[in-house]
Amino acid sequence: MTSSRDLRSDDCRRASAGPDHTPWLSIRLVPDLPAGHTYRVVFMHRDLGEVLASQYAMLRRQGRPEPDLAPTRLAELFASQLRRVREWVAARPNFSTVDVDYASVLADPASQARRLNQFLGGVLDTTGMAAAVDPSMHRQRHGTRDSDGHAR
Repeated sequence: MTSSRDLRSDDCRRASAGPDHTPWLSIRLVPDLPAGHTYRVVFMHRDLGEVLASQYAMLRRQGRPEPDLAPTRLAELFASQLRRVREWVAARPNFSTVDVDYASVLADPASQARRLNQFLGGVLDTTGMAAAVDPSMHRQRHGTRDSDGHAR
């Protein structure tokens, strides 16, 4: 991942790129984006319990240790970080935002793809976007546990 210092550079390099070369970055890096550009930010909302379960599963797969903080404390920190960044973005005239619910994308990908396409300028392949949604990848559902009792 690109460091905050790199994000401040004049050429505004991509922090990371998805398979379609669409730039994306962690919410915590948004305030480090260089001034002088116009940004459209998509806030994808997902149950924080599911996000944490997904992160823990990823860490286990990679053989990395889980955080020392309790999941409830991590959820509080994530929520606080998101709130601060949303407030920061709201105060910037060069940022526009749209909120997208993860469950809504799974339930109706075509509608959400059209909505995102409209927000992002109307030049995207909404059929391809909707087809890329794979509900079977929604493995970390709130309230489910794996065979070891870990939240999934």
